Amino acid sequence: MHRAHYNIALKRGDTHGLAIACGNIGFLKFYNPAEFEDSLVLQFTEYSLAEQVGDFARMGISFNKIGKLYTTLG
Repeated sequence: MHRAHYNIALKRGDTHGLAIACGNIGFLKFYNPAEFEDSLVLQFTEYSLAEQVGDFARMGISFNKIGKLYTTLG
């Protein structure tokens, strides 16, 4: 489902939609320890895309998830 959202946003050139999709996919990868690195990359991508469109709430959400990842990693 989230991958479909990502592909549609990418096809439409929807930067805000891409930010949301990256965050959702990254959050799902959070629960698999083998994919923590991928999750971290996707969360930073979410932050960067949100910054481009000026979505300060989404930037805060992504930083929160990044903090959770680093806390989990120790």
